[in-house]
Amino acid sequence: MEQAGRLLSSIDLRIFGAGQNDKAIAWAAEIPARTNSPAFHRIKTSADNVYAFAINGVISADEMSTVIRDIDEFLDRHEKVRLLAKIGTFGFDPTILMQKGLFAMKMAAIQKVERYAIVGGPSWLQSAAKMAGPMVPGMEIQTFAEDDESKAWEWLEATAA
Repeated sequence: MEQAGRLLSSIDLRIFGAGQNDKAIAWAAEIPARTNSPAFHRIKTSADNVYAFAINGVISADEMSTVIRDIDEFLDRHEKVRLLAKIGTFGFDPTILMQKGLFAMKMAAIQKVERYAIVGGPSWLQSAAKMAGPMVPGMEIQTFAEDDESKAWEWLEATAA
């Protein structure tokens, strides 16, 4: 159950015992408070070919459409790029997986990204990134602990501006 919670971090999952039907129904009927603050923040960089961003929170479908446009515009301006993802807590609205343009943007990124630095994030994300690296020819993926962010910038040959 703990693993499911990590993978589905945007879903509030609770278990109720026998005889707690009323409590479970009351909880399920609650409307969760939503925050309007964006989870995705672009970080300005010293190098024109480096796109950096931070994620902290749950990315909504509305927010993702803006992110896709921004990354598409960045990729269109460059032959080869480098990325830095600074991950705090994160989750996503599952509907973003069906978002128009997401697959095309990811395919363009696979062709153009030469280095991808992932800073922080849960251990399972770090493990998945390490496994994915060899599967993407021409792209180097490195993970860095949150307190090693400066090493990630150095590896990308850029700084936050």
